[in-house]
Amino acid sequence: MADATADQASLARAAAGGDREAFAALCRQAGPRLHRIAWRILGDEDQAADALQETLIKLADGLHRFDPDRPLWPWLQSIAVRCAIDLQRRERRAGGLPLEAAGEPAGPRSDRPDHRLEMDEYRALLGRLLEDLTPQQREVFTLRDLADVPAADVAAALGMSPSTVRVHLARARHRLRSALAAREVLP
Repeated sequence: MADATADQASLARAAAGGDREAFAALCRQAGPRLHRIAWRILGDEDQAADALQETLIKLADGLHRFDPDRPLWPWLQSIAVRCAIDLQRRERRAGGLPLEAAGEPAGPRSDRPDHRLEMDEYRALLGRLLEDLTPQQREVFTLRDLADVPAADVAAALGMSPSTVRVHLARARHRLRSALAAREVLP
């Protein structure tokens, strides 16, 4: 993993200097992981592709501001998460993909219509509950629990200490668990 990180850092430096091949290589390396993050947040393949495209555009525009002495991946993750969340909000306002589609709850997937309806209702409820979290709690919860980003990377991506991430995550989980229990979704 250290080799990949060093390779990404050297690609980022070269891309920031205007090397198009380095930028293309960086996109090929990071693109699939960034797409998975966007898909975990949006739950829709087309929307995830749009979020990835927006992420790569922001990367191209902001690469000159990146500090090459810092790890690249947490920065890329934070861009991808913010692009996905922004896309979710824009689509929700426009009447498209609802915020409620955020995340895919754990458990077996099924194509049974009744199961799909339950999952849609659950996502709708989760989306409404996510709106009630503080912005920091929502970002930490989305990155850690929906996008499955390691806690250390969440801390680096959001510029927080690991203990602050743990506090925000614990509070978010508690609020969500309490709200779901109050709605009798959880025992």
